[in-house]
Amino acid sequence: MADFGVTPAGFIRKRLADIRPEIIAALRNNLQVAGLSGDIETRPDSVLGILIDTFAEREAAVWELAEGVYGAMYPSTASGVNLDNAVSLTGVVREGATSSRGYVVLFGEGGTTVPAGSQLRNVETQEVWQLGDEVRITRSNTARATIGLVGAPAAGTYTIYIDGVPYSYAAGIGESTTQILLGIAAAITDTTITVVATGAELQLTAPAGTGFPLGITPNLRVTGLGSPALAESLNPSTLGAEPDTLTEILTVVSGWAAVTNPSPASSGAIAESDSSLRNRYGTGLYALGGATLRAIIAHVRSKAAGVTNVVAYENTGDYTDMSRRPPHSVHVIAEGGLDVEIAQAIYDAKAAGIDTHGAFAVPVIGALGLQTVVRFDRPVPVYVWIKADITLLDPGEQAFPDAGLVDIEEGLAAFGGQLEIGDDVVWQSFFRAVYSVPGVAYANLTFATSTDPAIAPAPGAYHAANITIQPQQRAMFDASRVEVSNGS
Repeated sequence: MADFGVTPAGFIRKRLADIRPEIIAALRNNLQVAGLSGDIETRPDSVLGILIDTFAEREAAVWELAEGVYGAMYPSTASGVNLDNAVSLTGVVREGATSSRGYVVLFGEGGTTVPAGSQLRNVETQEVWQLGDEVRITRSNTARATIGLVGAPAAGTYTIYIDGVPYSYAAGIGESTTQILLGIAAAITDTTITVVATGAELQLTAPAGTGFPLGITPNLRVTGLGSPALAESLNPSTLGAEPDTLTEILTVVSGWAAVTNPSPASSGAIAESDSSLRNRYGTGLYALGGATLRAIIAHVRSKAAGVTNVVAYENTGDYTDMSRRPPHSVHVIAEGGLDVEIAQAIYDAKAAGIDTHGAFAVPVIGALGLQTVVRFDRPVPVYVWIKADITLLDPGEQAFPDAGLVDIEEGLAAFGGQLEIGDDVVWQSFFRAVYSVPGVAYANLTFATSTDPAIAPAPGAYHAANITIQPQQRAMFDASRVEVSNGS
């Protein structure tokens, strides 16, 4: 077996301490073969010693280069672009820095065209966003519509057409506007459309990012019309956007009157780190397949931009299971990303004839161009609060850093942030984040939870125990909910 180079044990680099004696031995041997007797002077400050060191250093650099080339071939040792190339063999691609993305509704006159690149502002964060594609405000692609009566209420049939399907209400003599609108609302049985009837108007809303063809009879009129558009932050961002915050128009377009985002916009991300990419490398082969849970998870991660966490479950039985999943169904829970892209990725990866389960029902384009509904869920947040009471060592034994309390707060929050959907909070494992800060002799950790990050639990709610997280929940941590005190 070779002692250096590519060996069964991996690549073993020849170092300067190995190279210099080899050069000296080879030089002596070659001189003797040439008929020169006697020893040679190889001290570092001698002429031959300087030559030997010069060539030894250059040979050592070549060995370092060879080791780097060898290491760049494998995900476990490669970094940077070399890691990108190594993991690409299984179809994995590094996730670059991305913009926040979300669907907005553009309101205005029917027929108005809003060009791609038109800008709007988040009134909460002041970030500038832009439209990715040109959008035409039209009834054939309705995301939200406000409908009222033409003139005074009268007896007759009032009909709204949604995607070509008529929904009618026959009003009697003497019925008020409110009664007629409530009757129309009750007649609309399309479960994908949200219908809200007020005293004078009827509002129809499609799921985020989708639109439907809208038609009405002459005794009705459209008083407000909006079409869906995909918007993204002008620069990479991790802020996202809360509902109804993308409301300020920056690019003036005739006929474009208003804009809003009915649902939250997904936050973007910074470029994926080498360590994260290595951890995700094993999912590459699954992303090339389909119909298995691992393939569905990998497909959602790779095809739905902005997804940061995803899990999947299945019910293979013939009856609804204990988690209320219907027979022969898959249940995907995804964090981040857009609803439409997640639903489409699930549909593309799941097996034909298999049902989907979840509270979010999103229409997608299925086989043969037909529309179908895909269901999935978002994780339910469980906000975790931590109290850490620490006792310090004697400074003479080990000093505690000036920023030690902050380091522990951030360390506990960062450790908890590694937990994924459905992961329990294991109390004992969090001590690792405390004792990683020097100078800590003893720590007492207690946890509590809440459903609102702004409402702190009562003092008696804290316990030194594990927190059980349900499959559809995710434990959420933040340094603002970590309290560290020095009781020494």
